[in-house]
Amino acid sequence: MHRHNLLLTSLVLDTDTSFNEWLQTTEKDNISIFLRRTPHVGLFGNVSYYYCSRSGSSESASSTCERKHHLKVQGYTKINCTCPAHTVKW
Repeated sequence: MHRHNLLLTSLVLDTDTSFNEWLQTTEKDNISIFLRRTPHVGLFGNVSYYYCSRSGSSESASSTCERKHHLKVQGYTKINCTCPAHTVKW
């Protein structure tokens, strides 16, 4: 999912619980978190957009600044660009 190959998948899940379980599994498998943006009211009901939290850069603070927190031991999950991974819930 977070490589350079893009994959488009369409799923039909019957319940919100099924969607939440699928989303949690996807997040765990890909070491990511999908953040929900403000839902929109569409022609067929509410539409929620979820975007990957890995977008952005993991640049550390300047060497002249004193760090207030220790760097994460596991490393950062940011990919230094905009991650194309997202999902839409209808």
